[in-house]
Amino acid sequence: MVEVINAPPKPFAWSFSAVDNFHTCAKLYYHRNVAKDVSDDTTYRSQGQEIHDMLAKRLLSARELPKHLRHWERWFDEFLDDCDRTQVRLNAECKLAFTADFEPCNYFDKQRRVWCRTIIDALKIKGHWAKVWDWKTGRIKPDVDQLMLCSTAIFVHFPEVKEIDAGLIFLKEDTGPHIPRNDCTHEIRVTRADLEPFWQRYIHKVNALERALRLNDFQPNPSGLCRNHCPVTSCQHNGHHDA
Repeated sequence: MVEVINAPPKPFAWSFSAVDNFHTCAKLYYHRNVAKDVSDDTTYRSQGQEIHDMLAKRLLSARELPKHLRHWERWFDEFLDDCDRTQVRLNAECKLAFTADFEPCNYFDKQRRVWCRTIIDALKIKGHWAKVWDWKTGRIKPDVDQLMLCSTAIFVHFPEVKEIDAGLIFLKEDTGPHIPRNDCTHEIRVTRADLEPFWQRYIHKVNALERALRLNDFQPNPSGLCRNHCPVTSCQHNGHHDA
């Protein structure tokens, strides 16, 4: 008789997008991330990744942007202003992770248990100050939580940093130099003193995801996205049921 040994449960690890998607609709999150029987719009995803790769190369290697996107140069002029490479640390697509005790660890650490993972699109560190930008290729969604999470990762990995200017850059809105800068950005300033009140609020969102995974309980959250955008056609709230 063959003894069946079940694999131990996978340690709980999360990212901002995982928590955000879960709270948008837990059932959709389940089908995308747990059952994996539906997928995202791969065309939109690949286009977004292509833009992120292009911007990373522009930041680190000064690779010229395509002519039709040349107006985005203003973001790099600003980000790289007064940027002496001997005094400033630059990074793009920077992968950072930390443990549940807010200790630094590798993104896929084999020795310590990874709790949270985040990717910072553009990072500049100069002494006690850092600048963090996240490129957004979709609709405007000013989310302080993502900026606070990125800032947490910076504070954990770089103890010398005391203050961070963090921003979301909505590239879809920047169609040319005639567009005011403030129409394309959402920015905050973060200090270490801001972390405790943020985590007192945000940890409940993380715990809700962990609980759903542990109990295998993912309830739908009906919204205006159900009718035309949700790929979970088996859900009672999906618009296909009205056809």
